[in-house]
Amino acid sequence: MKITVYADVLFAVNFVINMLLISLTAMVTKSRVSIWRKFLSSSIGAVYAVLMFVPQFAFAGALISKFVLLSVMTAVSFGFAGIRQYIRQLCLFGGITLMCGGCTLAYVYFSDSSVVSVSNGIVYFDTSLGTVAGCALICGAVMKISAAVYRQHRLRDYRSMIVYKDGKSVVLRVMVDTGNMLTDPLTGSPVIVAEKSALKGIIPMEIDTEDIEALSCCISGVRLIPFRSLGCERGLMTGFKPDKICADCTVSDNVTLAIASGRLSSEGEYNAIAGPESFEN
Repeated sequence: MKITVYADVLFAVNFVINMLLISLTAMVTKSRVSIWRKFLSSSIGAVYAVLMFVPQFAFAGALISKFVLLSVMTAVSFGFAGIRQYIRQLCLFGGITLMCGGCTLAYVYFSDSSVVSVSNGIVYFDTSLGTVAGCALICGAVMKISAAVYRQHRLRDYRSMIVYKDGKSVVLRVMVDTGNMLTDPLTGSPVIVAEKSALKGIIPMEIDTEDIEALSCCISGVRLIPFRSLGCERGLMTGFKPDKICADCTVSDNVTLAIASGRLSSEGEYNAIAGPESFEN
């Protein structure tokens, strides 16, 4: 059966789908995207979809052309805040797009309710916008749940270590978090963040850890460590260089310990957080 493809309908459908895919990617990556960026990026993708059906633009169906389009749409949608962040957004945007296409193809194959046409090497499914939108929402939900499961299991990597300082020692229950990339600006060494209450064998609890002079009277090598976190663009924590650390695995000799005034785990599963860089392979 021959399908008549109308350029205006094709543009409108792809525009709406692109808007949905960009919104889903923003939700998964927790990125803020302005409406004008969504509009511009979706328009670029929709124009490209129309051009793919024009014989003079046969190159638009090439894999490299589609990758360039995906790269441009990612840059337009999310901006460029660094190569690492851009690649993450590019991969997730591409992954959601592919999952949506695969889900739609599966629906067409099993339902046998859509007509398929091939033009200029491009496969066209005559299916409803609601079907595609539903498939996109399902894919977004799957990726959201997968990310949550990954984060939950990632937090279950625990280590036990004994910290020695000025002839005193404490035992810490450390959670290894790949998101902890805090480093000591003086030495460039990785930083392990520990609760103040967990360090009571080394630091008197009556001492205000934010008072550098008072803390320096109790332990040696006190220093300030700048950090950034959600809700705090620029903050400072006090820390010190342990004399020795013994653990159930090999720990780097060049590690700084930072003191957190509050609790790190609401359920008490751990009292310190370390990045993978703190442990030697």
